[in-house]
Amino acid sequence: HMYVQEEDKAIWDAVARLMSDTTHSATAGHLESNCSIMGSVKIAAIYRIENFALWQKYLAQVRHIEEELSRHGMCIREFKPSVGSIAPELQSSADALAKSHQVCCTVNEKWLFHGTTHGNADLIVATGFDPRMGVRGMYGAGVYFASESCKSHQYTCGKDGQSKACGCVVQRTMVIARVA
Repeated sequence: HMYVQEEDKAIWDAVARLMSDTTHSATAGHLESNCSIMGSVKIAAIYRIENFALWQKYLAQVRHIEEELSRHGMCIREFKPSVGSIAPELQSSADALAKSHQVCCTVNEKWLFHGTTHGNADLIVATGFDPRMGVRGMYGAGVYFASESCKSHQYTCGKDGQSKACGCVVQRTMVIARVA
């Protein structure tokens, strides 16, 4: 596995747009939303993860899902509403991340955010997303992803600062991953 520092301006622009434009403002249901902080986030570094074994395993799973859907005559419908990183107006930013490997629409593959700590990011790079390693969340044990950067941002401080993610003063780690 390898971290490759991203220098492509198109990728930097795409990530910056996804980080800032996938937030929501305070609403009646979320009066204390701090999502607006993502509009002024400073990106310190972007790394592309190159773990060929994990990539091949992921592609095999995507193919397996496609085959199972076909075998059962099933079709996955687009998730609605399309908000955050899956919104139509941000499609060009998501496409820039894919480069020559476009997402697979037949399995509803999307670019989504995952907030974590720096140490956990190293584990993800080495072994992939492992639902057994996740903490029990609102919907049970598993690995959680979000189409809005501010939601994943809440999980970037670790246990000590988890309830006050926006007050955490350390550098954060966000993963933008292909999810099928």
